[in-house]
Amino acid sequence: MRILVFGWLLGILAACSNPVKLEPGGSGAGGAASSSATAGDGGGTPVACGGRGGPTCDATEYCDHPGDTCGADDGEGQCTARPEGCRDDCPGVCGCDGRFYCNECSAHQAGVDVSEDTACMEPQGVTYVTLYMPGQDHAPDVLWVHRTDTGADQCVILVLYKRDERTGVYDVTLPEGWAVWTAEITDNAEDCAIDPPPPGIEPSEDPTDVTGSLQWEIAPGNAAPCTLDVDVTITFPEEYGTIEMRATGVAVHNPYSRHECP
Repeated sequence: MRILVFGWLLGILAACSNPVKLEPGGSGAGGAASSSATAGDGGGTPVACGGRGGPTCDATEYCDHPGDTCGADDGEGQCTARPEGCRDDCPGVCGCDGRFYCNECSAHQAGVDVSEDTACMEPQGVTYVTLYMPGQDHAPDVLWVHRTDTGADQCVILVLYKRDERTGVYDVTLPEGWAVWTAEITDNAEDCAIDPPPPGIEPSEDPTDVTGSLQWEIAPGNAAPCTLDVDVTITFPEEYGTIEMRATGVAVHNPYSRHECP
């Protein structure tokens, strides 16, 4: 019996002695197991990926390209284990798939390397602006995030409200106390004008789903944020399909109350 217990303890000590590689931007949790890992697995050989006709990584890895070049000029990368946990900070990075991610870790967690570009580019003619209205007479504070696409002559408005005990309908991560009310899309880019703000628009379609996240910080003494970051996917009926709202540092206009913004 003592021999069995001793052998069991040796097995635990051996497992705990293996080094753990932390992902930059991670939460400190160990990375997922990787078929290309070399530490603590008996000296396996790293697997190359990308490049001309190169192999792809498995579902627990992403292809890490040197210099965040996304395999430009058929450059090869190395299959690297995806991180298991990431911090909540959201400076914003662009993935090699052209999508917006909050940080490097969240891109790697999704199986994507990051691009050397500082931001994902929207189609030409797409702009963002946000309008804030403080609540009055028991009405909640409201934020409108406008996406204007002049090329498609289209306006998309995401409407947020500061709730009391009500819960949001859509699965969107927001600062505490806020929820998505609805989203609207019209075939008129001018509907997104906020100076002066429109008296109200008739949406062409209501969304079937809204997912993603919005983040902002409010400076001391201010009632509203000065800028916000949006990473939201809105699904409308078939005629319009899926609209992605992805931008960082969107200016928040607040003509209804005094506050200081840089």
